[in-house]
Amino acid sequence: MRHTLMHHTLGEIVYEENFWTGKKAICVGGKSLYKLNKTTYALGTGDEKKVFTLIGNSYFGASLTVDGETIQIVPKSKWYELALSALIVAFNIVWGNSVVLCSIIPIVGGGIGGAISAGMAMVALLKMKETDEIWKKVLIVLGFFLASLLACFVLGIAFLSVLY
Repeated sequence: MRHTLMHHTLGEIVYEENFWTGKKAICVGGKSLYKLNKTTYALGTGDEKKVFTLIGNSYFGASLTVDGETIQIVPKSKWYELALSALIVAFNIVWGNSVVLCSIIPIVGGGIGGAISAGMAMVALLKMKETDEIWKKVLIVLGFFLASLLACFVLGIAFLSVLY
């Protein structure tokens, strides 16, 4: 995920975070910052060294602090975005652990179903942050919910066909 922001004194700030590994890279004014530790980055050397502190990530919001100024790079997730994403996982937990519900529509639960629904919830959260309209956010969550349900259903049917 790549986020670009124009700052009045620092110029263009580019924040990149790998979806799979969480590895972060920051460029300020066209120059890459080098990592000092987990949350601290630096630009330049010696007396001209400028230290940046990164707080957060792409999912929950990221901000960069330099010279006492905090710059919001990635906006914080709204409460309803987090709640809608959590519903994807909660549905899988409830449905996958109920024998009666799984006899109606068999879905795979447990670790496999949880991983599938959690992955879908994470992607849904990132996609929701790309739009401002609430109705689009609800449609995005509905789409990823259905994709999660379909994937868990297909795996549930596959596991049942192996067993019986």
